[in-house]
Amino acid sequence: MICNTGAFEKWPKNEIHDVACSARIKKFTKGSKIVKQAENFDYFGIVTKGVCSVLKYADGKAQIQRSINDLEQELKRWVRSCVCYFISVINNSF
Repeated sequence: MICNTGAFEKWPKNEIHDVACSARIKKFTKGSKIVKQAENFDYFGIVTKGVCSVLKYADGKAQIQRSINDLEQELKRWVRSCVCYFISVINNSF
């Protein structure tokens, strides 16, 4: 089953075998949280049956920094367009 995930396709067969041998089956009930963001965990899981949702909450600081960067770029474009407009106006005045 672990070979069918595609996650280990470049691994040597003996290492896949070692991972598979150390694997444990764990069942979760509907609505269970398997992993919570920002918490450390020492395992990985493969969903073999059912459906799961993956939610990643935004990093607030990174999101604010992206917004600042976007605004800075927009301001630079606006300033360039104003400069071009004023140069055009000045050139047409003479």
